[in-house]
Amino acid sequence: MVLWQACVKDDVDAGTGEITSFKFLAEKNPALVYDVTTELVGDTLYAYTFAGTDIHALVPEFEFDGLEVTVGGAAQESGSSTQDFTRLVDYTVHTGSGGSRTYTIKFSDTGLPSVYLSTDGQPILNKEDYVDGSFRIVRGFGGEALHEGLLEVRGRGNSTWGMPKKPYRVKLGEAAPLLGMPANRHWALMANFGDKSLLRNDIAFEISRRLELAYTPRQRYAEFFLNGEYMGNYNLTEHIREGTDRVNIDEDNGGYILEADGYAYSEPVYFETPSGVPITVKFPDEEDITPSQRDFIVDYYSAFESALFGDDFADPVGGYRQYLDLETFVNYYLANEICGNPDLFWSMRMYKKNEQDPLLYTGPVWDADLGFNNDNRLGDATRKLMLTDAHAPKQWIDRIAQDPGFRRAVRDRWNAIKGDVSNINEYIDRQAALIRRSAAFNFQRWDILQDPNIHLNWYVGSTYNDYVDFLKAYFDARLAWLDGIFNGEQFDDE
Repeated sequence: MVLWQACVKDDVDAGTGEITSFKFLAEKNPALVYDVTTELVGDTLYAYTFAGTDIHALVPEFEFDGLEVTVGGAAQESGSSTQDFTRLVDYTVHTGSGGSRTYTIKFSDTGLPSVYLSTDGQPILNKEDYVDGSFRIVRGFGGEALHEGLLEVRGRGNSTWGMPKKPYRVKLGEAAPLLGMPANRHWALMANFGDKSLLRNDIAFEISRRLELAYTPRQRYAEFFLNGEYMGNYNLTEHIREGTDRVNIDEDNGGYILEADGYAYSEPVYFETPSGVPITVKFPDEEDITPSQRDFIVDYYSAFESALFGDDFADPVGGYRQYLDLETFVNYYLANEICGNPDLFWSMRMYKKNEQDPLLYTGPVWDADLGFNNDNRLGDATRKLMLTDAHAPKQWIDRIAQDPGFRRAVRDRWNAIKGDVSNINEYIDRQAALIRRSAAFNFQRWDILQDPNIHLNWYVGSTYNDYVDFLKAYFDARLAWLDGIFNGEQFDDE
């Protein structure tokens, strides 16, 4: 390691009073995960690290142009003098002419809270077995927790569980309103390893909100630490679950949460419809569902498919629409089509509100990490329609797309909402700015920005900004193209 030394000229008047380098090396400061460099704005040097970091006794490395550096009149030596950076610290550079210049060192977090989860070293081995633990969520460096308590944690996801940066399912000991989201016990920590922009699910949720789906999962970005190890930038996200602030069904009167699910065969409660669509039952829970409840929903999907594939399927009263709510299905389809999500039918959430309501509703939006042109099986999908090019199972949409009423509803809804999504790139800019510093640390932890072999990525950039720009270019082209498609011959209602 080379320590910065004072640059002193022979002339007694030497020195400009400038600090030319000021940083903190992790090898000299065990509290730091990574080296911290500073950014000069005026006479303030800003240092950024994770919320919750102990910064009360750090040793900086610095280079300056002058005779000496002092803090409160005491001489400072680069690489050995310790200071408490929980407060503002003024470093004064003295020159040979008797002049001086003072710089203020200010520490800030990355702009995101930190989630510290501990299992006392017990490994989280799979997606089935919960491990006991505790958690703290903090901002800044004061040590006071925004939230803390006991929890259980296990793995989650399908293909994502096999990735190095793993997602987790969390069940709190008591319901808590984490980071301004409504109180609940059930949460997910989404890793976004296959999404080098770290933004795709966030953007999909924002589009869902703009299309006014009944429920859109809330999420907050956070720095995530597991048993003291920094794991990266994560989304703390609401787990899709029954509840007045989530999927609002009547839990005691015929409510169901369901998923047309390509991974259904690995789930505890599932069935296959007569046309071969695998369905997972998410609620009632596997411990609570009765044989009669299972039989009812199996029969209900069979009746839906009989109507869908019958001769009068497009009849608004006697066809498939007596079982499927067209409004929510169209909103769900459009949100995913805008995102170019190739998994919109492979993994499609649905729900039935209660025993009295005869309809199946579609939503919420979920799992868009392969969207926004991020699936090498499709190549460049900027101008590919997920209605026809998305992954199977597609027997339902192939039939529904033959209904003039569906095509008319899609066109009308698109023309009503296209202005609401036309400025989505402004949202992307805001969110990218929010996580910019966090993203830099994330890709120190996971050095994958230029790796061509990450999940199903086909575009490979050089910098984080390349991936943000890729998203924005995608939207610029796709929204204009979709406008032509939805107002063109393919969606005529004849």
